[in-house]
Amino acid sequence: MTSPFSMKLMIRGFLLLVTLTPILFLPQVLDLYTLPKECFIRLIISFLMAAWAFGNISPRKSGFYFSPLGLPILLYFLALLFSLIHTINPYTGVYEVFRQLTYILLFFLVINHVKDEKDISNICGAAVAGGLVVSILGIFQYFTSFNPDWLYQVARPSATFGNKNMAAEYVIMVIPLSIALFLRAKDERLRLLWAVATIEMVAYVVYAHSRGAWLGLTLGGLVTLLIQAQRHKGTEAQRVKEVCASVYLRLRYPSWRTSLLIFLLSIHIVFPYILPMPTKLEVNYSERVASAADPGSSSASARLAVWANTIDMVRDHPAGVGINNWKAVYPKYSRSRVIDEVTSSETHFEEAHNDYLQMMAEIGIIGFAFYLWILVALVRMCWKSSDAEYSPFFLWCIVGAMTTSFFSFPLQMPVTSLFFWLIAGLIVVRRVASSGRGEMIHGGGLFNLSFLGFSVIWLILMVGLSYFQTFSDYYLHQANILRAKDRAEDAVKAYSRAIKLNPFSYWAYFGRGKGHYELNDFAASARDNLYALRFYPHDINAHGNLGLAYAEQGLFNLAEKEYRETLRLYPEDGRARYRLKELEQKRTSYLKAKIAYEKSQASSPDSAKTYNYRGHLYFLTGLYDEAIAWYKKAINKDHQHAEAHNNLANAYYKKGLVDLAIEEHEKAIKINPCFVQAYRELGKSYEEKGLFKGALGAYLGALKLKPNDADIHFDLGGFYLTRLYDKNRAIFHLKKSLELNPDHPRAEQIRNVIKILTFS
Repeated sequence: MTSPFSMKLMIRGFLLLVTLTPILFLPQVLDLYTLPKECFIRLIISFLMAAWAFGNISPRKSGFYFSPLGLPILLYFLALLFSLIHTINPYTGVYEVFRQLTYILLFFLVINHVKDEKDISNICGAAVAGGLVVSILGIFQYFTSFNPDWLYQVARPSATFGNKNMAAEYVIMVIPLSIALFLRAKDERLRLLWAVATIEMVAYVVYAHSRGAWLGLTLGGLVTLLIQAQRHKGTEAQRVKEVCASVYLRLRYPSWRTSLLIFLLSIHIVFPYILPMPTKLEVNYSERVASAADPGSSSASARLAVWANTIDMVRDHPAGVGINNWKAVYPKYSRSRVIDEVTSSETHFEEAHNDYLQMMAEIGIIGFAFYLWILVALVRMCWKSSDAEYSPFFLWCIVGAMTTSFFSFPLQMPVTSLFFWLIAGLIVVRRVASSGRGEMIHGGGLFNLSFLGFSVIWLILMVGLSYFQTFSDYYLHQANILRAKDRAEDAVKAYSRAIKLNPFSYWAYFGRGKGHYELNDFAASARDNLYALRFYPHDINAHGNLGLAYAEQGLFNLAEKEYRETLRLYPEDGRARYRLKELEQKRTSYLKAKIAYEKSQASSPDSAKTYNYRGHLYFLTGLYDEAIAWYKKAINKDHQHAEAHNNLANAYYKKGLVDLAIEEHEKAIKINPCFVQAYRELGKSYEEKGLFKGALGAYLGALKLKPNDADIHFDLGGFYLTRLYDKNRAIFHLKKSLELNPDHPRAEQIRNVIKILTFS
């Protein structure tokens, strides 16, 4: 049996988990909400497992309870392991197995160490404390514009969750615990505390405007009432009167406390209509509720499309695509049955917004059946339990989570997963309390040593995983900041540190690939994008970036293949279409340059013209150092070779040597004052230096020489739009560009910009 000290340690560990996990966040990492919570959970649970194993060294103390849910949980976990056979991205699959095993271990810790109502009451009280802090912060955010960078929010008011739906889905699992504590409390001050906490948490759920959370809270409450009604069905009238009298006595408050509760309820009803609020949070509740039943609403239609396409994924992969690999496979199915208009080069779904469909797609139909077995067993335990103190409210929590799982992904999130398995353990504890805990499974010395060895190895593994994952995410975050500040070289170093700590990070390879591209190291950029595609082979952006890297190296066929793959996954991708047109122009330029070089080489191999052509071939294949060397040879042969000066300037520009580029462009123009291309490229160099007056003069100089050139008008349109913020002149030149060349490689992009500017 477990020692008293070990029991106290376990209970305090549970209290720490339910109180602090919801509040934790870490602004220094990219995933500032989910990752810190996940790491904290796994470290505390791993530590508790090791403590339990050390406490079981003595043969007299060894043993554990397997629980009635042991078999379905074991089969479910085996299904997770089996699904790894089918994974495209094994790393994310193994990581999710570790994550799920962490919560399963928590379940067994709970059923083996929570003994009495006092422990349950303390755990529920600590959970309510965490929920109250989250709710108060969320309500504060709702009525203010409080939104600092260190508390970044995707959707306000999200408290410490980053997204209001995730926060609301957690809070609805805590509200039933608060109600249970309120109903069983004998001390009036405690009842007042639980009543206030309940009101504040319900208010937050209302303000969060999360329709799934509203539905989960409501349906869970109705199921709880149904159970209570079923328990008292057929009893004598006297028994009903006694129950009503008991409830009345529990609810009866002194007048000042009743007034306080009425006041709290009133202000939460009145405040949204009398206080100024940020515009983006003003929502009509009736419209919000009505939109839940409207399949035509943007949110509903997007979910319906994802669900329909996920069903096709299940049909094609009845054994599953691998745990945590839905996001790796889904881009291939984003148009299989219904066109998913959300998935594009800018946005895409990470989750199916339906835990059941996603689980079925990932671990297969049989594995999903084992998960349903767990859910049905939990509901049945609560339904059949004679416990009226906690079991109905635990069921409320589970039904709330099960309901929101139809529309969101609470069981993919750390806090809701923590509470699901914690409450599952408490349900088993209450279930066996009346009928006996069951027979303990005893183990000998070998079992105890094996259990200890597993626990120690697991603890070391989780500490290492948390360390490497956290610091990798930290460097990834720093790298993104550096790249946004145009410090590509420093960003590449930070990405490399992130990869060294976590060699399976898609985002680190993807980001470093973009950094290498900005540094004109196209071979390295291609390698990084290929690594990124090993983890997510259907990622649109990685295919597009790989195509760009290939194109710069003169690998035109490979580049075309990547652009066409992007269009296959997302036919509306305008970027891929204009990149294909630009690629064709570049291929044509390369072939012309090659032919010109070969002719010149045959007729005059030691001429400035031949050296210039050879340098241009190197330039078109991304070998800028070699190109610079040959351009200089051409200039040494002929100082008045304007084209060689201009080409040298372009090579300097690609290397980031903008001052030298400007100098060479000006030399080319001085030699040939009618050199239109030199004026255009001089304008771009001036832009890069922030010399906008000089840039405008260069562009207008090119336009004066060639007024009907579509590309010059395109350059001017972009310059007026992004540098001088002159909307009218931008529209004029962009329209002129299309008028002169309707088949411009970026025609679709130009039309979209004109449309936006016209109606803005």
